[in-house]
Amino acid sequence: MEKQRISWLDGFRAIAVISVMVYHLTSPFKVHKPDFFSYIFRYGSLGVQLFFMISGFVISYTLQRTTGFWAFHVNRFARLFPAMLLCSLLTYGFACWIDYPVAFPRAHFSENLLPGLTFINPQLWSLVFRADFHWINGSYWTLWTEVQFYLLASIIYFTNKRHFLTNLLIIGIALSCLKYLPGYGLNNYPDQLASVGLTEFFRGWNYTNELFNLCFFIGWFLMGALFYRLYAIGWSWRWQISFILVFVFLVRDNFYYFSTISWSLCAGLVLFCSLFFWLILRKQQLRVPGDIFFRRVGVISYSMYLIHEDIGLLLINHFNHVMGSLGFLAPFVVIMLVVGFAEFSFRWYERATAKFLKQRLIRADQFNDHP
Repeated sequence: MEKQRISWLDGFRAIAVISVMVYHLTSPFKVHKPDFFSYIFRYGSLGVQLFFMISGFVISYTLQRTTGFWAFHVNRFARLFPAMLLCSLLTYGFACWIDYPVAFPRAHFSENLLPGLTFINPQLWSLVFRADFHWINGSYWTLWTEVQFYLLASIIYFTNKRHFLTNLLIIGIALSCLKYLPGYGLNNYPDQLASVGLTEFFRGWNYTNELFNLCFFIGWFLMGALFYRLYAIGWSWRWQISFILVFVFLVRDNFYYFSTISWSLCAGLVLFCSLFFWLILRKQQLRVPGDIFFRRVGVISYSMYLIHEDIGLLLINHFNHVMGSLGFLAPFVVIMLVVGFAEFSFRWYERATAKFLKQRLIRADQFNDHP
């Protein structure tokens, strides 16, 4: 019953994944023949921030229904790894098969499977092996950010369950301030990087691939956690002040990222918060045309996110001419193919593999089918 009450989260996931997909698949920087869709969907990348807000809510919900630290992380691993394994191998296979002339060189090297399959930033693997590692698919950088939040939130929760959300908020805001310190991050240490031959590798990387990049996005997770507090208990005046503080932090981050105000990011923040407020306070489901299909897209959104970018763009760039004058619709055809793949993967592969992993790694009474 509880899971049904918050099934509107699947609607949010659908919004997020569709936004990211149309952004990537119509990007003028990645598609050979950009068209007007490139400009309509140029703000679709904000779906990533919505994903982070959803995670802040879901992880807060899940931790309070998990028996222990090990069980929580096994459940997370069992949820994430099967789809990552399948989608990484398919991305590698497609790149080796049809990526000529080469558009995604990093997807041609099998060693680049390692960062995705371990959910660990390739910079760390590069430091360990003194070699050049990258994400095999550029979209995978968000998984490293998510994993950092899982670890932080679980440590805080199992250290002091009673004051979890308060401690998460305090520590999260403190972490958010790290990025303002002078010389933060590996990109600011060229001499040290040169000593291990990694100067060229790190050159040009931005905050999305920073070695410890949670501080750049922790505010979005905190916003989701605050909405969980509103959903589960309600807000006192202290929590209302906390919401305003986190909101201000996120707006202030605009100046750090872009050296100016990003009105699109602010608009996205206001829109996402408005949706959360509306659905939590009115206690209604997200209702849109085709609601059942839309919510199902949210359920299978994880593998959609993992598979869409490299393979989708390869299919568009190589085969959109087959559609003739309707070639401009190729991104939407690819999206439908991605939905079909994700449904098949989730129904026949991901759930069974996740169950198998849980059976091998934790006791049956610790299973946690969180939202």
